[in-house]
Amino acid sequence: SDKFDFDFLLLFCDLTLQYSVDPLVSECDQSLEEKQVESSLFCKSVSTYPIVTKEPLARDGDPVADHFAVKRFSNRTYVALTDGCNWGPRPQRAAQRASAEFIKFLQEHSEEYVTLEDVGQNLLLAASAAHNSIIKGHEDDIWAAGTTTLLGGIMLQFEQIGENDPQWGFAFLSVGDCKAFLWRKSDGAIADMTALNRGNLTDGTDPGGRLGPYVGHGAPDLRNLKLYFYECQPGDIVFICSDGIHDNFDPQQLGKGPRQVDSSLNGDDWKEFEGNTKAEEVKNNFRINEIKKTIGEKEQVTPQQIVRSLLNQCIVLTAKCRDYMEQNPGTNQPKDYNLFPGKFDHTTCVAFRVGEISDQPLKENQSNPSTPVTSLERTNELNQK
Repeated sequence: SDKFDFDFLLLFCDLTLQYSVDPLVSECDQSLEEKQVESSLFCKSVSTYPIVTKEPLARDGDPVADHFAVKRFSNRTYVALTDGCNWGPRPQRAAQRASAEFIKFLQEHSEEYVTLEDVGQNLLLAASAAHNSIIKGHEDDIWAAGTTTLLGGIMLQFEQIGENDPQWGFAFLSVGDCKAFLWRKSDGAIADMTALNRGNLTDGTDPGGRLGPYVGHGAPDLRNLKLYFYECQPGDIVFICSDGIHDNFDPQQLGKGPRQVDSSLNGDDWKEFEGNTKAEEVKNNFRINEIKKTIGEKEQVTPQQIVRSLLNQCIVLTAKCRDYMEQNPGTNQPKDYNLFPGKFDHTTCVAFRVGEISDQPLKENQSNPSTPVTSLERTNELNQK
């Protein structure tokens, strides 16, 4: 069979979910006003590639191959972000199918979530379902299917037994190079929940893993498949993004060499430090600091502010190179990151606030308890220049 079963990976995957926490609170299917969601969830995707025609508007890299799917309940959030590998309709279709199927599987099995181990196993099974959805219909020629990275999971509420026990936690799976960050309300600090996940220091063309047919007889590439769990507090904000965002906060893409970023790295080319954990940590810390500066030190940070500020920075950073490519069609993209910083890509960010969102009254005509707070699933449009 061409279908891939992730069950056996429970024996080998880096299962960071296995430690003692309190029982999970059941999912609350409460319908809420749209305004109750606006301040707690924001998602957007753009393309930073050069425009090749204005009528009709088209860019290099079309169609956009990033895709997100979110289902938000009053006390639980299901989220998936996929980044189709390469250009064209095949990676776009793979990303659409994988994100939709991943969320669908997790929600259909929500009654099974009693412990974190239950959640971890279902995250793996959801990834298996996502992979199989990509190759469905391509059984006669499995290599006709596209491939995609995936980061997806569930924001969970816990019953607090002890005073210091976590109230909330984000359990998620990642294969590929999408990233998840946490903005902490208590001090404005930002944590990279997926630190060093790509698996290499300098090659942005290798995401480290992907779903869809890639190895063997059509199996997924699971080199960097990993399960994660991060404790959160009410008011914190989780934001996940494709590499079109986080690579534009990488010192290498900004024309900064190792020695410029950290004097202890005695070299001018990041390739000299491939496999060097210290260099990876230096890059990671630089990225976090730049993201924090971009978001700002404001007291009231919102998901919308995070998404818009990060996307805007990527658009602005790549503007000089994009203008050059549009004014000189047919030429190769300049490789001097000092003169032409940044990386073109499909660029997506999904941000949501931790905590219940049922503190406002329902509309009088809202009575269907099975409707989620909001359900988002879309192929994302190009940004307008």
